[in-house]
Amino acid sequence: MRTNLSLPNGASLYGTYISPTGGNVFYVAASGGSNGNDGLSPLRAFSTLAQGITAATANNGDVIVMLPGAHSYAASVAASKAGITITGFPGNFMRPRASVVTTADDEVINVTAADVEIAWLRVIPVTTKAGIDYTTAADRLHVHDCSFDLVTAAVSTSTKGVATTGATQAPSHILISHNYFESDGAQGSGVEVGDAINFVVEHNVFVVRAGGTWNHAATMTGVLGLGEFRD
Repeated sequence: MRTNLSLPNGASLYGTYISPTGGNVFYVAASGGSNGNDGLSPLRAFSTLAQGITAATANNGDVIVMLPGAHSYAASVAASKAGITITGFPGNFMRPRASVVTTADDEVINVTAADVEIAWLRVIPVTTKAGIDYTTAADRLHVHDCSFDLVTAAVSTSTKGVATTGATQAPSHILISHNYFESDGAQGSGVEVGDAINFVVEHNVFVVRAGGTWNHAATMTGVLGLGEFRD
C-alpha cells in the first residue's frame, strides 16, 4: 500500500521505512528540514546528512533515510559512526529518488568507520574526486543499489565512483554490489579497490554514453587475500 505524506515544503514522500535492524530511523530532507528537529519523522526531518550521522548511535543498527530530492552540501560528509546505514527509498537503482552532491572540492561521502552500509542513492562526484571513498577503518563497507553519475563532472581520470583513499593499512571485506556507474569521457575508475584485505565487486553495471570511453571501469591494487570481480 502506498502512503502519501505531505511535507512542510510542499514535497511528497511515498512509502515508509522501518529499520530492519531494530535501531532508530532518522530522516534527512532535501529541503525544508531543520537540524533543530529530532529527525525521527519525515515531518521532523534534519536538513543535512551530517546531522543524521551525529544523531545516530554507533553499532546500534541506526538507519539514516535520505528523503527524495536533491541533497547538496558545502562540505564532504564523514560517515564516522560504525554500524550505520545511509539509504534512500528502494526503487530504480539506475535512478534513485534521492541524490547527493557536494560543492566542495572533495569526495561526497568519506567512510571512516566499520560496518557502514550505503544504498539507494544517486551520488554525483565533483571533478577529480570520488563519489564515495573509504579509509583503512572502513572494514566491511557495503555499497549497493546506488547510481554514480560521473557525467556531470568534467572529464578526468581522477573522477571516480567508489574508491580507496590510498591508505597503506588495508580495510577488510569490502563489498560493492548492484550499482550503476555512468561515464561519458575518460572518467574512472568506477570502482577502485586498493590496499584491501578480501573484497568482492559483483553485479555492477558500467555504462558509457555514445562517443565516450572509460579510463577503467574497475581497478584493484595491493589486495591481500581474496579479491574478486564478478559479473
